[in-house]
Amino acid sequence: MTKNLKLNKKYSQFGITLAFTLGLLGCYNEPYPVDIQQELLNYCQIGIQSGLTVVHHGKDTPMTDKETQQLCQFRLNIFMKEVTLSDYLQLNQHIYENFQRAYANKYVLKDIYDTLSPDDKRINEKIARIMLGLEEKQDATQ
Repeated sequence: MTKNLKLNKKYSQFGITLAFTLGLLGCYNEPYPVDIQQELLNYCQIGIQSGLTVVHHGKDTPMTDKETQQLCQFRLNIFMKEVTLSDYLQLNQHIYENFQRAYANKYVLKDIYDTLSPDDKRINEKIARIMLGLEEKQDATQ
């Protein structure tokens, strides 16, 4: 009887360890490959350097290249925490497929965005908000 009790304890400890390990794996996000990180950094840097993305940094002079790189790296780190690699890749795949359909049917760019799923639109919004630093226009009455 005590032998069976010891075996049950061993199996229950093993089960707890296994469940804990699987739980940790569920929290683990696949890391972004270097080429995708560089692509996102380029979006950010080009937006700032071109003047299309306005950055208020409290100085009268434009941001230096080093400051731009630091800001974009900061934004990238936040983005990678909020958006999984699989979600980002899925958005890119859906945009590509929508462009194929749009080209074949002579749709306009707005049609490509309108046909994205709510999840894809959420990821796209995070790219705009986090990586490009864009914000929604506030209502003029607010």
